[in-house]
Amino acid sequence: MVAHGPDHKLHYLMFKKYMEISTDGVLGVNAAGRIVEINTAYCDFLGIKREDAVGRPVQEIIPTTKMLTVIEKRLTEIDAVHHFKSDLVGVVTSRAAVVENDKALGAIAQIRFIDQTSEVNERLGKLHAEAQGYKKQLNACRKSAITFESIIGTDPCMDELLKTAQKIAGHDLAVLLLGETGTGKEVFAHAIHNASPRAGKPLVEVNCAAIPGELLESELFGYEAGAFSGARKGGKPGKIELADAGTLFLDEIAEMPCAMQAKLLRVLQDGRVERLGGVTPRTVNVRTIAATNRDILKLVEEKTFRDDLYYRLNVMRLELPPLRARQEDIPLLAEFYLAQMNQQYEAQKFFSRAAVKALKAYAWPGNVRELRNAVLRSFIMADGNLIDKQYLPDEIAGCKKLLASPVQKDGFMHLGLLLHDTEKEVILRTLRHFDGNYAATAGALGVHRGTLYKKIKKYSDASANVIQEPQEKRREKSGRSGG
Repeated sequence: MVAHGPDHKLHYLMFKKYMEISTDGVLGVNAAGRIVEINTAYCDFLGIKREDAVGRPVQEIIPTTKMLTVIEKRLTEIDAVHHFKSDLVGVVTSRAAVVENDKALGAIAQIRFIDQTSEVNERLGKLHAEAQGYKKQLNACRKSAITFESIIGTDPCMDELLKTAQKIAGHDLAVLLLGETGTGKEVFAHAIHNASPRAGKPLVEVNCAAIPGELLESELFGYEAGAFSGARKGGKPGKIELADAGTLFLDEIAEMPCAMQAKLLRVLQDGRVERLGGVTPRTVNVRTIAATNRDILKLVEEKTFRDDLYYRLNVMRLELPPLRARQEDIPLLAEFYLAQMNQQYEAQKFFSRAAVKALKAYAWPGNVRELRNAVLRSFIMADGNLIDKQYLPDEIAGCKKLLASPVQKDGFMHLGLLLHDTEKEVILRTLRHFDGNYAATAGALGVHRGTLYKKIKKYSDASANVIQEPQEKRREKSGRSGG
C-alpha cells in the first residue's frame, strides 16, 4: 500500500535521514540501471562524489555490478559477497528488485563494508575481554577484605609467621608460600597483597594445577584474534596482563609444565609479555606470590622444576605450619566458623567441652579447610544448640589423643620409639581420612608416594593387619598370580 499525503512525505524524509546516518552503503537504480540514490558512506568507499554518480549508468561506477541482473530477473539476494577489481573481497551486499504491478521499477542494495564490520567486532571483542577482566577484578575485590588482622591465630608459631609476613608485605619482592593443603596459603596471599603498596590494584589468581597444560599458556599470556581455532574475536588479555601494576598469585606453581616455566621466567625477567599470535610485546609490572604444597626444593633437585625460576620466585619465603602444629588455635578457629554458621542461620549453637577436646586431639591432615568442613557438618547434624562429641565426624569423634600414652623404655621416654609410634599413628590416621588413597595421603603428609610406600611397608611388617598394601600393588600381585 502506497502512503499519501503527510505520511508519504514523512516516509521520504525518514529514508533520506537513514541515507545520511547509515554507515552501510545504500544504492538505488531505476529500471534502466541508472543511479537514482547513493549515500555518502558508499560514495566515500568508492572514492567519488554523489553529484558525479547520480544519473549515470551503474556499470560505469561499479563495473562488476549485478544490479542489472537483479532487475532483469527480479532477484532478491541476502548477504552476497561482492568482489571488486583484483579479486579482493570488498563488501557483503543485500540486493532486491523493486516491483509494482508485476513491473520492475528498479533495484536497491545495502552494502556492509567488511573492514568496518571486522573493526566493530574487534572493538566488541576487546570490550568483552575488558568486561570479563573487570568482573574477575570485582571478585578479587570481594576477597580483598582479607587482611592480617582477619587471620586467626595466637599460637606462638603463627604469631611469629604473621609478624614476618607483615614485614614482607611492604617490600615489592617475590614471595613463595609453602605449606600443606588447607593451611591458608591463599589467605596469606590476599593479606600480603592488601598490606602492600599495590593494594589498590588487582590481585589475579592462577591455579596452575586446575588448568590443562595446553590451555595454561593462553590463560597466562592471552592471545590475539585468529591465533588458533576457536580463538575469541578481538583476542583476549592473559592473566599476566590483567595483573599489571598489581599482584599475580600463582597457586600450585609446582604443577606448572616445564615448558611453561621457561616462558614464565622470561616474562618475570624482562617485564614483557607477548600474546599468542602477537608480534608486539606488552610491558607489564607485576609482583608474584607463588604457592605450593609440594617439596619444591626436592623437585628442583629432581630436575622437574627449573632452578632459575625457583630462585626468581623464592626471594622471600614463608612456611605455613599445619594445624596440628598450632593446637591452641584449633578451638579459636572452630568457634570462628561456628559463629559464621550461627549468624547465617540465626542459631545459637555451641560446642561441648568433650567436642572441643576431640577437636584438639585430632591430627587434621586436611588442616584449616578440613576443620571448617567438620564444623559445618556438626552444625547441621546437631539436633539442639549443644554440639557434643557425637555430632563430630567419626574420624574426629573416635580419635585418641595424639601421644596420650608416652612410649617408655626402662621407665624413661624413649625418643626413637616415640617418633616411630607417632609417625605410624599419623600415617594410619591420614590413610583412614582419605579412604586408603595413597596419592592424597602422600600429598597431605608432604612426602613422595615412594617414601610413603616404604614407611607403610615398614609398619606393615610389624603390624600386617593395621596397614594394607596399596591397591595398585595388590592388583599387580593378583595379575601375576593369574598368569
